[in-house]
Amino acid sequence: MPPEEQELEPGLGAEDVFKLRTIVNHGRERTEPGDGLSIPMGIGVWPDNFHTSQAQDRTRCALRRRVQAARDVLACGLEAHCGDALDVTVPEQGQHLMATLKGAGPDTAIVEAAKAAGVGARALSSMFIDGPPRQGLVLGFSGFSDEELLAATIRLGTLFR
Repeated sequence: MPPEEQELEPGLGAEDVFKLRTIVNHGRERTEPGDGLSIPMGIGVWPDNFHTSQAQDRTRCALRRRVQAARDVLACGLEAHCGDALDVTVPEQGQHLMATLKGAGPDTAIVEAAKAAGVGARALSSMFIDGPPRQGLVLGFSGFSDEELLAATIRLGTLFR
């Protein structure tokens, strides 16, 4: 069943939750997620019935479940298809997952190869200010279907073979 037809809570469907679907990605706004993975910096989601506390709680819970499910799909896909090359750190919260490289490197070259394969990622090494940078990938998972996330992990896996 497509997400638009699912009822997230009694009386609150996905069409209510995602009426305004704007993803802010690196300071640029776009109306739909791009191909492959990317790193969404925030999601503006405000259904028409957001004015009540109960609606806020239901919406927040529904969104949290959707983000957690996407996180779990990405983590399982990475473990299955990239487990020999990546150590995956599953976050408790947030919209990004960190995967450190077990031996392949440098991460900047892998990010470029991933981009060519249609998978957006960020080099973990670019996030370090002090000390030696760790090699790895930062992957966003919010705003993508399970199928998109699994397809991206398969494409990433081919880079490590």
